Amino acid sequence: MTQQHSPEDKVKGYIQLAFVIAFIVASFVASALLGVSKTPIRQEAPAPRVLSVEAVQVTPGRHQITFSTTGLIKARAEVEISPEVSGRVISVNDSAFAGGTFEAGELLFQIEPKDYQLALRDAEAAVAQASAAYDLEMAESNLAIAEWKQIQGDRLPPALVARKPQLNEAKATLRAAQAQLSDATLDLERTVYSLPFKGRVITSTLTPGQLLTAGQSYGTAYDMSSLEVQASLDAKKLSWLMETQDPYITVTTQFQGQEHRFKGALKRGASGLDSTTRFGQIAVALADNAIKSARTSAGLIPGLFADLDIKGPFVDDVVALPSTALQKGGAIWRINPATQTLHRADAEIIYSNGQTIFIRGIKGTSTIVTSKLPGGAQDMKVQYTLRPLDDALQPSTSNPEQLVMNNGY
Repeated sequence: MTQQHSPEDKVKGYIQLAFVIAFIVASFVASALLGVSKTPIRQEAPAPRVLSVEAVQVTPGRHQITFSTTGLIKARAEVEISPEVSGRVISVNDSAFAGGTFEAGELLFQIEPKDYQLALRDAEAAVAQASAAYDLEMAESNLAIAEWKQIQGDRLPPALVARKPQLNEAKATLRAAQAQLSDATLDLERTVYSLPFKGRVITSTLTPGQLLTAGQSYGTAYDMSSLEVQASLDAKKLSWLMETQDPYITVTTQFQGQEHRFKGALKRGASGLDSTTRFGQIAVALADNAIKSARTSAGLIPGLFADLDIKGPFVDDVVALPSTALQKGGAIWRINPATQTLHRADAEIIYSNGQTIFIRGIKGTSTIVTSKLPGGAQDMKVQYTLRPLDDALQPSTSNPEQLVMNNGY
């Protein structure tokens, strides 16, 4: 049986279909209107980056190169404490022990002198006896010559008649006795042992009552005036040192918590460079006042390290800058104050010690970047803050007329 739709049902269906179609059309229209009215977002270019840096103003001038190195104090030679006569020790000076400092001619120890005093007396007696024998023989010779002249007149007497052989023998005996007397005197003097220089004892085995043998060593000592500082310099520093007339050298040592300073002088320059290290050896002598007293020489001990501060030659048309001015790739940036832009300076680095650089090639007064600038480029715009040059440099080189350069370059 077929179901029949009423006219009202058909009308409702048409109405629903009309709503669906109207909704779809309205959706398309709204979407189109939204797409037309949408305003595109403007893409603005980013503002150029401006870096902030620190800088100093420098002007080329005359500077003295002052560099430093570390050396070792050494004595040129050591002497043995060795008696020249044998005998038993009766006294030892406190200065004769290890570490003791003594003056030139100061008694270090004494050997029992009695045996040598007796030997001196024997030698004196032998001289007196030989002298008497010589005088007697001289009288005999004169008498023989006088008798000859009475008989022979002015004819010269033969040597045997004049007793020349006997006279020569007596004279030789006297000279031998005098030599023995000199030896005995010298041996007695040698019982008192001293050295002819101001020095310091390194080692000593001396003790009172000890029996010493002539020629044997009982310790070592060195002459204070033979002390020197031996140090190594590279080729560049050697050339600076050699071209400086009478370079001013300061020697500094640390001993027992105290700092000691002495004036030094170049004693020997390098004869050549080591084939492996390419360094040359120099020797710096110490001024005479450094060894005048035990107090001032306390910091002068062989084996002690010493710092050498050397004032080298003067160089012209250079500037000193903090090492931070040296940028990546060896660049040094100069700022144009008018445009505040970077320009690479065409400069030659004469020397660097890790803290300060010494450069040549800056023309006139220039503004140099001293802070690290890893992204620096030619014509880059920057903002800069000027610092005093003395503040920018390290304290050890705050004087722009001097540049301290360490040995580790």
